[in-house]
Amino acid sequence: MMRVGVCNGRRVDEDLSVNELRFSQMFHGHSAVMLVIDPATGGIVDANEAAARFYGWPVSGLKEMTIHQINDLPTEIVQDRMAAAAAEPRARFEFRHRLADGSTREVEVYSNGIEIAGRAYLYSIIHDITERVQAEQTKRAVHDRLRRAEEFARFGHWEYSLDDRIMHASEGASRIYGFFTATIPLQTIRNCALAEYRPILDRALGDLIERNLPFDQEFAIHRISDGAIVQVHSKAEYDGKTRRIFGVVQDITQRKRIEEERERLIRELQQAIEQVKTLSGIVPICAHCKRIRDDRGYWEHVEAYVSEHTEAEFSHGICPQCLERFYP
Repeated sequence: MMRVGVCNGRRVDEDLSVNELRFSQMFHGHSAVMLVIDPATGGIVDANEAAARFYGWPVSGLKEMTIHQINDLPTEIVQDRMAAAAAEPRARFEFRHRLADGSTREVEVYSNGIEIAGRAYLYSIIHDITERVQAEQTKRAVHDRLRRAEEFARFGHWEYSLDDRIMHASEGASRIYGFFTATIPLQTIRNCALAEYRPILDRALGDLIERNLPFDQEFAIHRISDGAIVQVHSKAEYDGKTRRIFGVVQDITQRKRIEEERERLIRELQQAIEQVKTLSGIVPICAHCKRIRDDRGYWEHVEAYVSEHTEAEFSHGICPQCLERFYP
């Protein structure tokens, strides 16, 4: 606890007056927001002009208020925090404080115990950290959106430094490879790829670094977490100034399965089409006997020709005209 004026004998009052005067001058003339608070009641014993400008109440008005009228937390929590501040050499808290116009600001409060005229008080310095808190909230929100996007689209991003030879992977990239950490040695990444892809990936990575050729590869990996084979698509670019490679990776296993299923259906359809025999073009037929000339020049009955070139089968009957003509 900081003590204002501690002496013995006649100089007690003199030193106390001098120290209190110095404290008062420093307190009221300082540009930082400052309050002196009675920890027992929460009453604001004193406030400087910076506090009046910040909170929007005059100093006289603040001295008639309690910290509970400013702090957004429940009274019992504020009391606990003040008790902790009185017991610690330099306590730090983050609160939301209300202003005279009804708005609120995020604040960082540093509190020390202080003794004035034999009584214990809390001397608090308040910093407005609203912009910093909002920036952190925005950063977290952006991170959460990116994490959800990576999970939804089954992709991730990564960065590799040629200096420390370590890959820094996002949550999405770590999930695809089955890692439980965000920093992975390059050799570990390389060993995840199936053996037949490793030479191709080594060559593509070398071309990216040495010749700045595009890195755009589809390959298969063994996922570390469960050993499953995962089809991935990775693209990357190299920054020669920072000697860093930035890339993205996407799990395309489902897409590959769909493509393979589509190819299989196409093959089956082609085979089915080949098995279906159809007649097309001009078919030479005799004007009298109605026999058809085939590709070899032979004349054969219509039934035989159609059966050979289609899947149709014939059943025989007599039409009404022929019935009347041949069986009157």
